[in-house]
Amino acid sequence: MYPHFFLRIWLVFFIPFFLVSTLVLLIVYVNDQQHIRLAGNEPQEWMAHDTAERIASGVSPTQAVMGAPVRVLSEHAPYVIAYDKVGSTTAATGIFDGKVSNLPEGILEYSRDHGTHRLTWEPEPGIRHAIVIVPIQGGTLGYVLSGRSLFYTEQQEALLKERTVYGWILTLIVSILVSVCAALLLRKKN
Repeated sequence: MYPHFFLRIWLVFFIPFFLVSTLVLLIVYVNDQQHIRLAGNEPQEWMAHDTAERIASGVSPTQAVMGAPVRVLSEHAPYVIAYDKVGSTTAATGIFDGKVSNLPEGILEYSRDHGTHRLTWEPEPGIRHAIVIVPIQGGTLGYVLSGRSLFYTEQQEALLKERTVYGWILTLIVSILVSVCAALLLRKKN
């Protein structure tokens, strides 16, 4: 009779405690992962909007897009590329193997139709960038793209995942210990 009593009490404590703590860890993980990923757009967001506003106010794209060239495939710094209304590059700090890369079909048109467009772009396999595209006056004057490597963002996401797994394992161990202790205490009272 004792093993069944012990198992019943253990399960009464273990299952709810473990499920609740797993759910809390999952919610925290999803929230933190989204925060990390959205923060990956932060410098690009204001860089693209500020550059688009300068061009809309009459500044030439070559004057509005300033800064040292960034080798996009090997560096992690943010960069800016200005396009005219048909999608041809007018100025750029982001350089892909000595030239400006062509965007996938339809990205500028989507921005023209929907406004600011935030997406992940993989210009080469294994190289991912968070980019923000802003139409200049609805696309009539062109577009500004600002991007940066997701290398550090992905490192932070991997670290978060690792810590969450460790936390989940710790939660499992604590759940087992609390359940065993509760079962032993209840057994002594009976």
